[in-house]
Amino acid sequence: MSRSLGLAVALAALASGPAAAQADGGGLVFRGAPASEALATVAERAGVDVVFSTALVGIRPVWCGGSGWDTEDLLRCVTEAVGLDYVRRSTGTYVVVRPTVEPAAMGGVAGRVVDGETGAPLPLAHVRLGRATTITDASGRFTLADIPAGPHVLLTSYVGYQAQAARLQVSPGGMSQRTVGLRPVVASVGTVVVSGIEGRSASEDLGTDSGFEVLGERVQRAPIREAAGAPPLSTAPAQTSAVIGPATQALLGISGRSFRDALSIQGGEAGDHALTIDGARIYEPLQIGPILGSLAPLAVSRVTVRKAGFGARHGSHLAGRIEAEHAVSTSRAPLSIAAEGDAFAASARLEGRRQLGTWGRDPVEAVAFVAARRSLWDVAPPAALSRSLREWNDVDPVLASALHNNSVPPRPGYDAHRHGSDVSFSDLHAAARVQAGPLRSLRASVYRGDAQIGTELFAVGAPHADASGPDPAAALAARDATRWSTLAASARADAIVSARWRLFSGLRLSDHGLRQRYDAIDGVGAGLDGTEAVSITEGRLLSALDAQPSKSNGNDLTTVSLDAGAAVALGLGQELTVGVEATSASGRFHLLSEGFGATAFRDLDADVTRLRLATFVDGRHRLGSRWTVEPGLRLTALTSGDVLAEPRLALRYDAMPGDRLGPISLRGVAARVAAGVYRQFETRVELATFGPSALVPAVALWLPTDGTVDPPTALHAAGDILWQPSPRWTARVEAYAKALPRVYALDYQRLLGEGPVLSRQADFLLPEEGRAAGIGLRLERLAPRWAASGGVSIARTDRRSESRFNGRWVPAPWAEPVRATLGFDVLAFGSRGGSGLLLRTRALGIWGRSWALRRAYYDVIGARQASVGSFDLGRPEGDRLTPLIMLDLGAAYTLSLGSSRQLEVAVDVANALDRDNVLDWSLRPAGDSVGAVTRTLPGIQPSARVRLTF
Repeated sequence: MSRSLGLAVALAALASGPAAAQADGGGLVFRGAPASEALATVAERAGVDVVFSTALVGIRPVWCGGSGWDTEDLLRCVTEAVGLDYVRRSTGTYVVVRPTVEPAAMGGVAGRVVDGETGAPLPLAHVRLGRATTITDASGRFTLADIPAGPHVLLTSYVGYQAQAARLQVSPGGMSQRTVGLRPVVASVGTVVVSGIEGRSASEDLGTDSGFEVLGERVQRAPIREAAGAPPLSTAPAQTSAVIGPATQALLGISGRSFRDALSIQGGEAGDHALTIDGARIYEPLQIGPILGSLAPLAVSRVTVRKAGFGARHGSHLAGRIEAEHAVSTSRAPLSIAAEGDAFAASARLEGRRQLGTWGRDPVEAVAFVAARRSLWDVAPPAALSRSLREWNDVDPVLASALHNNSVPPRPGYDAHRHGSDVSFSDLHAAARVQAGPLRSLRASVYRGDAQIGTELFAVGAPHADASGPDPAAALAARDATRWSTLAASARADAIVSARWRLFSGLRLSDHGLRQRYDAIDGVGAGLDGTEAVSITEGRLLSALDAQPSKSNGNDLTTVSLDAGAAVALGLGQELTVGVEATSASGRFHLLSEGFGATAFRDLDADVTRLRLATFVDGRHRLGSRWTVEPGLRLTALTSGDVLAEPRLALRYDAMPGDRLGPISLRGVAARVAAGVYRQFETRVELATFGPSALVPAVALWLPTDGTVDPPTALHAAGDILWQPSPRWTARVEAYAKALPRVYALDYQRLLGEGPVLSRQADFLLPEEGRAAGIGLRLERLAPRWAASGGVSIARTDRRSESRFNGRWVPAPWAEPVRATLGFDVLAFGSRGGSGLLLRTRALGIWGRSWALRRAYYDVIGARQASVGSFDLGRPEGDRLTPLIMLDLGAAYTLSLGSSRQLEVAVDVANALDRDNVLDWSLRPAGDSVGAVTRTLPGIQPSARVRLTF
């Protein structure tokens, strides 16, 4: 053997002589292993001689192997991956050589990757054929162009599923089609995994977090990744009534808190992110703990969170994007039914599938489902939450006095004689998918959600110190109600027309309506003299309240979007996605013009309709084997003639075996940095609730910018590092920085002033600027029967306005400076994917919250006066809440009843330590001073859930 060939000869079976050409590869799997190491391992395991030059082969990583692969399959895959070939001599020795004849013709491969049990598409699955590699899109589709004609091996992998290898023939000038069904991993099969990390580039996981549920099977594959041979442990979520809860809140940079709308993402205001279902936007003005989430768990499969630095094709949003998908194809049965009930709601789901014939040679299949959910508050309100609402349903005497422009001093307090609360919600989902072979599909879905929270209170206040007789003003009746509804509908068509081109188009509709009313009347307004009996006083007050004009605050927003685009493969490792999107947005915001609220706010009625046209381009270009650059640009044209640009750029790095940073090995390391400009064309603000007995501190409002103000703008910079030293250990560090040169809040100075009706946004929106920065660390440990994770994040989020708080920077009301999470799941007994008992623990700690008083104190009263007693309303950062500590425990038992039938019973205990975690403060007069009275979040909350699937 010549020196140029080196000494890379694998002699594992010299003594036994040459092996057969089809010797068994021994169940080998190479995931990112160096090519030279892979060839040597093949020789040793198969007992054959393989001769190759280390200089020729190198250490480029390869992803090959699987159950049923023979020796020549492995050799073909490894050599193709590094652009080489092999020959077999008459002695049985294999020699790796350069290709002597280039393929005369090229072809392509296109197809779809799905869950082999349910048929659900698997987005971001990794597909590899020789040196060509790609990732499936949201519909599970992929294309590979410029493939040499002839026999090949297609390798497909996805986290939590068994990798699959399939032989296929690529025709010259043609396009091979393939649907790949991957099986969920339910047991270790003893396959040898040789070095490297997952076949899919690890950096592709950075910048997003994902979790999804396969009905009756597995819930929340993420944020915990599965180790090799160690499938997911979870069989039920910790809180099934809010899909946007446990699946996302434990992730880095994402936080959620009760009585705020859902989540905040990396310092962004809760709600600045876009919550979508199948691409259609959902507007959620508030959320009540775990019970009032927007989406029924039986209807939703996957949730993806896109954080700072997301690409141009994902839209214009200041904070991020939460993408939920309807769970179409959860069973292969012609008809499947599921039902679920817990302490908060009851849900049901019906799905069916049918063959519709053929399109050309491709079978056409339709799958559709309908799911519904209804709250059970009117049947059996949860005790802990009901108790908390009764405690919160109290008259705030300082706010009551402020409604009279402080012409009446605040009373020491009110004695509630009767009060009631109502919480209700319901939603309806319907979705369908028509699939024509692996290359064409049409999806459509409709979601309708309705929710309400309200109170009614009759109370009698303590008389004032100078009262010389009966005080009719001491009796008070109050009502407040917040109602909202959302309609979201979408239709989308996707088609792969060649190995290079994929076309898509879609239509989306979102319609949101909010009504908020708070009414109150005292004995003077009801014509009482203060001597009436309590029962008569209550009846007269309620009658007078009913007779008041029925007016309410309101917010309406309707958006319709039509988009179309294409993704084209330009070459090996190069892809371009282009598209155009037209949007019509109509919105209205109005405040009470008569009745109780008229004593507080000025008349406001703002109505706007705006059209905009956006075009975007996202590129992907591989720079060698380690680096990938992803440039993007989004251009939006407004009816004013302005064209606004949003340039974006991301750079990803995946370490190769042998990479080092000085003495430190980079094996298993991936990194991503991203930056860009982000705008938002629907302005979001919060309206503080001024009702003295209102349960809801504030609600969110949305308005398309009307041309009198510029769209809010943010600049993102983000970095992520992922380290997977072994399949069972994962560490992730995330950092971000954001500058917001233009955001808005309601201008309460103008809302409380005198003058004509406000209609222009420039007249009632207050310009602000913001900044946010944070860093977080998360560790995960996986074992065959347990999983543990922990994370901590430190963040700073500030806002500043020239006309508030003396123009200085102050912490944002939603800021959570320090946040820590811990989680532990253990499969106590049973098997994965079958019957078994899962035990789980979740812990959450938040430190450093400020803005302790109800928002109305800082926003409304603070616009009129600098302080209340010793409380400085101009320094919200000085009003600190105590740390919030939560420990949740749960157990879920899954009983497999055969075939697709399954019974799940879960018991959860939220706030198991029964801590009095403070929500906010209100103020009460105490002699000549004013003291704080706290409202606390619900204490210990046991709940049970039952789900039946058949």
